[in-house]
Amino acid sequence: MGCETRVKGWIRLAAALAGLSLLAGCGARNDEGPVLVSVIGGTPTPVDPNRIPPGPAQSALLGATAQGLVAFDATGQVEPGLAERWIVTDDGLSYIFRLRRLRWDNGKPVTATEVARHLRAAIAAGSRNPLKHALEAIDEIVVITPEVLEIRLSTPRPPLLQLLAQPELAILAGGKGLGPFRATAHKGYVTLDPLPEPVDADEDPAPIPPERSLVLRGERTALAVARFANRDIDLVLGGSAADLAIARVANLPARQLRFDLADGLFGLAVVQQDGFLKDAANRRALAMAVDRQAIVNAFAVPGWQPAVAILPARFRSSADPALPDWAALPLDSRRQTANDTVSRWRARQSGGMPPLRLALPDAPGSAMLFAMIAADWRSIGIETTRVAFDADADIRLVDRVAPADSAIWYLAALACPAPGACDPAVADAIRAVRASPTLAERGPRLAAADAAVTLSAAYIPIARPIRWSLVAPRLNQFRENPRAVHPLDRLRGKAN
Repeated sequence: MGCETRVKGWIRLAAALAGLSLLAGCGARNDEGPVLVSVIGGTPTPVDPNRIPPGPAQSALLGATAQGLVAFDATGQVEPGLAERWIVTDDGLSYIFRLRRLRWDNGKPVTATEVARHLRAAIAAGSRNPLKHALEAIDEIVVITPEVLEIRLSTPRPPLLQLLAQPELAILAGGKGLGPFRATAHKGYVTLDPLPEPVDADEDPAPIPPERSLVLRGERTALAVARFANRDIDLVLGGSAADLAIARVANLPARQLRFDLADGLFGLAVVQQDGFLKDAANRRALAMAVDRQAIVNAFAVPGWQPAVAILPARFRSSADPALPDWAALPLDSRRQTANDTVSRWRARQSGGMPPLRLALPDAPGSAMLFAMIAADWRSIGIETTRVAFDADADIRLVDRVAPADSAIWYLAALACPAPGACDPAVADAIRAVRASPTLAERGPRLAAADAAVTLSAAYIPIARPIRWSLVAPRLNQFRENPRAVHPLDRLRGKAN
């Protein structure tokens, strides 16, 4: 699809959504009946995350119908899940969990043996669980009693609880979980009805009010926004910077467009390190030329700030997040230095240089982002062409929310931007971190790995990721948070 055709399509969409926004108040939304939820992307089909990495709607369904040992509350903090309590040993090498008294649908009690079996499958050699590599410190999962299990680590991992709270580590038996909802599939959507509490109670459960149930679907951004603008649904989840413009043109009332300023990565990964991009100095020149403040200003997200460091905080590193050596320079000085670097490189070449291929999602925010980055790089003599997100590219957008407050997650995610694009010094530094036997030794090694990844300039930070949601007033317990997690049982009142 050409640029002109794409722009005309967005203009037609904007007009349609603007018309829908004029109808606000005429749709079906009220404070009674099920909460209607749309997740951007995919279909909410049940999956085993150890076999199939879940998409956004599948993750939402997992989080609604299956629990892990722990869970996230509405603010992104860890709370009990299947485990009613836990302890962590002083050396950080052992996490011991006591399970709640729960029963599966067939009436059999939930046991530590079943939970351990599922967690072992998540870290097994053949697992496709997206969090498998973040759990590489798990040495052994031991059943102590039918109600108690222990996770033993080879090296300390303070963010382990945050990882265990992710939907990808929900516990399933026979493909089913333990709520808080039970799902019923329909053509194109899923209904979610709350399980009675407690799940093993002998007495008959009380009737469930309709407003405690949900209807969950996955769909394209434009359709989800149109439904919300017409008051046909209560909640849209999973928006990103790429499709924010679609939500904006709906011209919704204040506080219905909500933003998570999430922890994670939003920047550009150099995935083909040959030719001009083989030299780290040239990659640094590209990073120096980007006007990050102009980019975040253009998206106009309240509180969104540019970033030049990879890590958002020290976490457990012994040093503050590493900054590139040009970080304190004003933009004009950075661009002059970058232009000199490019000129020296060109002087050593005998032929011309093809445009850099920048891969971005097909969305209006990507069009704006590309225009700004292309202009920034043109200012230092580098031409850029945009390619599809899944096409062969030289540089690709990274937009990922961190699953935990883990420095190694950030650094490992960037160590090898693509097969064959691994910096040996970075790989060695990350291996040293993972081999650290104590937190005291881990801190300096994290700092060294952070410095190595920063020096390689294979990743160009722009900001932290943003996620947006559309939230109806009836969902009075919805809370923004840096995890960008929104449990479907924590949307209104005490629980849904």
